[in-house]
Amino acid sequence: MIVMDSLSPQQVIEKRVAAHTAGDFVAIYNSAHSASNFRASFPDVDDYLDYACRHQLELLHIEAFAVEFLSVDGSSASVGGKSKCVVTGVTEFFFELHELQREDGCWRLLSSCRLVVTEAVYRQSSVTADCFKGHPWF
Repeated sequence: MIVMDSLSPQQVIEKRVAAHTAGDFVAIYNSAHSASNFRASFPDVDDYLDYACRHQLELLHIEAFAVEFLSVDGSSASVGGKSKCVVTGVTEFFFELHELQREDGCWRLLSSCRLVVTEAVYRQSSVTADCFKGHPWF
């Protein structure tokens, strides 16, 4: 299991990507903040493992992920990046924004947002917080 304790916000997100690649859905679950919508949807780790199995999350291959910005303000942090994912042979490109908060001395994921972008935008543009302005989640 990938350990998430004592990591920076950027490292938490990078370890979540590594956990997904390794099929370590327990580590993904454990990295979520207790107040997150994720934990509200999956109150128990077994609920999430069942969901991951039923929805074949292991078929999602994260081919590339790069952090492009990090902002830390006390016990809150934002990590923005871009990812290239392949699902059953279909490639998709995303800009991502991850909001983290400290909980029990560790950074935990509170919320995330993905914006689908074209390959051209993915290759030519940088991810900034402005990319997510006006999004209903933020």
